[in-house]
Amino acid sequence: MSWKRMILRLGLIAMIVLSFYLSYLIWLNPSNKTGTNDLNTSQSNQAGSDKEASPRSLADVFLPLKLVSVSQSSAKETSSEVLIKKMVKTIESTKMTHPNVIEYPTLEAFNEKTQLKNGVELTLMNEMALSECINLFHLQLTLDQAIKEKDLKFDHAQIDYDSGTFRFLNSIKKTEVEATFEGNFDTIKTLLKDSEANWYTVVSDTSLISSQYLTNEPIKLKLYSYISSVQSYTIFRDSFFTNPSDAKSSDDSSDLMIVDQSEIMTVQTQDSLVEFRDTNVTDINDNLYKESYEYIRYLGTNYGNLRFMNRNGNAIDYRVFVEGYPVFSSNKEGLVATQFTKNRQSNSWSVRIDANMNTIQIPIPSDQTVELPASRQVLENLKNHGADLTKITAIVIGYKWNDIKDTGVVDLVPTWYINYDKQWKDHDSLVTELQESEGD
Repeated sequence: MSWKRMILRLGLIAMIVLSFYLSYLIWLNPSNKTGTNDLNTSQSNQAGSDKEASPRSLADVFLPLKLVSVSQSSAKETSSEVLIKKMVKTIESTKMTHPNVIEYPTLEAFNEKTQLKNGVELTLMNEMALSECINLFHLQLTLDQAIKEKDLKFDHAQIDYDSGTFRFLNSIKKTEVEATFEGNFDTIKTLLKDSEANWYTVVSDTSLISSQYLTNEPIKLKLYSYISSVQSYTIFRDSFFTNPSDAKSSDDSSDLMIVDQSEIMTVQTQDSLVEFRDTNVTDINDNLYKESYEYIRYLGTNYGNLRFMNRNGNAIDYRVFVEGYPVFSSNKEGLVATQFTKNRQSNSWSVRIDANMNTIQIPIPSDQTVELPASRQVLENLKNHGADLTKITAIVIGYKWNDIKDTGVVDLVPTWYINYDKQWKDHDSLVTELQESEGD
C-alpha cells in the first residue's frame, strides 16, 4: 500500500471517529440531559438569533428543476442551479403583456402547436397555479378577472424567440396561457452561451411524455459519498415554532416533546425523526407554497440545499438537492414534508411537518461514476412492463441515499425516479411493482 493511500485512509478514519464523537456529544453525553427548565433557558438564548439568520429566498427554494435550450432542430438540457437561477431573475425583471388563454381539443393538437423550435423551456415537474407562480416570483404579468376565474395551472413554461412570447403550458389539461414577452432575447442567448453548466442532448417524444424532454443517450454521473451526522433538534424547533423561546421541553419519555400553545414537536431520538404539528394556523392566504415556505426557510445550510420538489393537493414536499439533483431515501432523510388541513369547525388550519435529523456533512473524495440509461429508454422499458403512461407526469435523476452499515458514511447513488400515479418511485422498484401487478 502506498503512503498516499495510507494517509487517505487514516484521514477518512479520523473523520468517521470525529462524526461519532460529535453525535455522542449531542445525544449521549450526560451533561446534555438537563432538566426542562435548563433546556429552555440555554436554548431560548439562541432561538432569537436563529430566526434572524438570512433565510433562503422564495425564488431559490422554488426554482424549476430543468432548463432546456432549443435551437432549430437540436435541444440540450441542464439541471444547473446557477444557470436556472439567473434565467429566473431575467424572467422576473421582464414585463409580460396581453395574456391569452388557448385550450386545445386533443393532446396531439396541443403538442403540435406548443412544440418549441427556437427558445428556452423550464420544467417544474409539478403543476402550479398561474396566480401562485406570479405571486411567488413577482412576475410582471397582470391577469384579468376572466383568466383568474379559470384557476389555470401549468407544469412547464417556454420562452419562444420566434413569436416573442412566454407560454405557461399544462400538458394534462391541454391548455396554454400565452403572453407577449418584452425581453431582450440576445441577452438570454448570451447567458446560455457563457454558462459553464453541464449539458445533455435531449429529444422530444410526446408519445411517451408531453411535459418534458428526454435524454436519448446514457448519462454518466458521479457517485458521491458523505460522512453523515445527526443535526440537533433545536434547528427544527427554531424554524417551526412561532416563538421558539417560549417553547417548553420535556424528555420524561423515550421521545422528546416540545410544546407551546397549539404547537407541539415530537423528536424520536432513536430513529432521528421529527414530527411537528400546529392545530391552529391562522391568516392562511390562498398560496400554500408561501405558507409552507415560512416553516422551512430558517432550517439553514446545515440541513442542506433544500428546494421544493412536489405538491399533491395540500401536501408540499421539499428535498435536499446535491449538484442540482434531489435526494431520495427510505426513511425521510433529506425530506421535509408539509401537510395542511382545513379545520371544519373554524377558519383556521392544521399543519403537520415530518423530517429526519440525519444529514450529509463532509464529502469524501471519489472518482467513481455510475452510468444511467437514457430516460427515453427508461420510459420505453416501463411501457413494455405495462405502465400506464398517462400516470407518468415526470422523470428525473435523483440521488438514492444508501447508508453504509456501521461506518457513518452515506453513498448517494444516481438513480432514475419516476412520478407515477402521484408518487415518486425509483425505476427498479416501479418495474417490480408492475411485474407483481401483472402477476396478480
